[in-house]
Amino acid sequence: MWNNLPEFYAANLRNCLFTGLLTIGTFIFAVKTFIVIKLKEDVFDTEYYRQRRQKHQKLSPNKEISHYGPLKNLTAVLFYASVLSLTSAVLQVTVGLIGSMWSAIVCILFALASITLLFISMVLVKINLNVWLEDLEHRANGA
Repeated sequence: MWNNLPEFYAANLRNCLFTGLLTIGTFIFAVKTFIVIKLKEDVFDTEYYRQRRQKHQKLSPNKEISHYGPLKNLTAVLFYASVLSLTSAVLQVTVGLIGSMWSAIVCILFALASITLLFISMVLVKINLNVWLEDLEHRANGA
């Protein structure tokens, strides 16, 4: 099975990985700024978030909790997810064309790393959206 990896990669994976990674990388690059600005306005600049952060700060008085720390983390992860996806896409049509075992393994590993970072960024977005939805629920209940 492993002896056929370069042929299998060239015939079945390379084109799909290139297209998918290029699409994901450019999409994340394009919407990163919009996502970050909207989260800043709708989550991090609200009174609910300020009170929530102060409550967490009281629970950990020896640890400084950054107001925009989660947003900085999300920005960094989205940036690296975009860069890694675009790099992986380029690898598919450069190193991936060599047709050796090591080139196929390198390209597949970069693609897996890109997908992993994409899932991490999705989890971070979900966490931040949960805070936003808690704030909306809080406002809807008149508190």
